[in-house]
Amino acid sequence: MNQQKLLGNWMLTECKSYADSHNVDYAFGEYPVGYLFYLPDGHFSVCLMNANRTPLTSNDKDGLSIEDKANMSDEFFAYFGHYEFDGEKVLHHIETCTRPDWIGTTKTRFVEFKNDRLILTTAPFVFNGKKVYFEVVWKRC
Repeated sequence: MNQQKLLGNWMLTECKSYADSHNVDYAFGEYPVGYLFYLPDGHFSVCLMNANRTPLTSNDKDGLSIEDKANMSDEFFAYFGHYEFDGEKVLHHIETCTRPDWIGTTKTRFVEFKNDRLILTTAPFVFNGKKVYFEVVWKRC
């Protein structure tokens, strides 16, 4: 498949995880916000955020509580790098990420196009003792 279909700006509409193939969790709330950009030169950037982020308990940017820092980490996720697309899957070669353990790794996303939607699905993996996978739906901007 032509890379042209993947290129451009995408707005996040859904981010769901499925545990044991049937229990649904909204990883960034039921109404997440975010953008995904695929550029012709092979670079990409993605950010996802819960639209209803937990307010900070302090205005002191240098003295945030552990709870505030944890909420900030749980409710926002971003990474960028370069990608390869073969028509069925896209490989995200991650250069920088809010999760340091992802830097320098490659994440595979299975690709499906439905009307003006791009659906990216992860391969199943074990998380907190359960087999899960993510399905992230993007709408072309």
